[in-house]
Formats: sequence, structure tokens, C-alpha cells
Amino acid sequence: PEGVVGYLHLKGVLDLSSEAVFHRPVPSGRLRRLATVPHEADLEDALAALPTAGAHLARCVDAGGATTGVLFLEDII
Repeated sequence: PEGVVGYLHLKGVLDLSSEAVFHRPVPSGRLRRLATVPHEADLEDALAALPTAGAHLARCVDAGGATTGVLFLEDII
């Protein structure tokens, strides 16, 4: 989806144990930055982009910037 800028990892919300917070939006500080990798990038370049962004997944985009998929670090390794 366009406009996706980050992702939420389970570890980022495990400490939210109060019933009251379950119905509130997730604080933006708990979102992780989502790396962006060109759709045509080779695996070596894609692998290099993930640690640089401190991410385990990346949004793949085409030449026009449209999202074409998601790349997971586990899929590369």
C-alpha cells in the first residue's frame, strides 16, 4: 500500500499490558522505519540496505515509486 512508512514489531508492544491501552492507537515512537529497496535491486544491494536502515524488512518499489512487494531479511539469508 502506498504511504506505508514503517512497521510494528511484536517486541514493540509487549510491554503494553494495561487493558486501557488496547483501544488506543499505537504510539508512533513504537513504529520501526521501513527501508525502501528498488524493485530491480540485486540481492547483495538489498541485503546491504537493510542493516543500513536498521530494519529486517523493506518495501520494494518500482521506478515510479509504487510499492511492488515486501522483502524480508529472512528470505534473503
